[in-house]
Amino acid sequence: MTDREYAKMCVGNGWHSLVDEAFDLCEAHEIEITQIKEKFGGLRIYMQPLMDKELCDLIDPKIAGIEMRSYTMCESCGQPAEPSSKGYWVKTICKSCEEINNVLAKKGK
Repeated sequence: MTDREYAKMCVGNGWHSLVDEAFDLCEAHEIEITQIKEKFGGLRIYMQPLMDKELCDLIDPKIAGIEMRSYTMCESCGQPAEPSSKGYWVKTICKSCEEINNVLAKKGK
């Protein structure tokens, strides 16, 4: 089991609202979220297996929608963005945050 605050530490600030949305949805239906992470530029939400087909049919599309929206939001600030790859990493980050990251990376060299 993972808790909301720990899950937020595992992703960028821009996706915190999506984490809250997933936890609110699952808590309302007494479903346990087991893990939330970033993978391949998108949010991944893992839950306990759902045995109730009706509940599964209700929750799974909503969780999938939250995950899909992460591909349109900067993981750093939440503004509109799209996934891009740099080397081996795929990140969903807006141009402003990418510029800030580039400046910070240059200062660190």
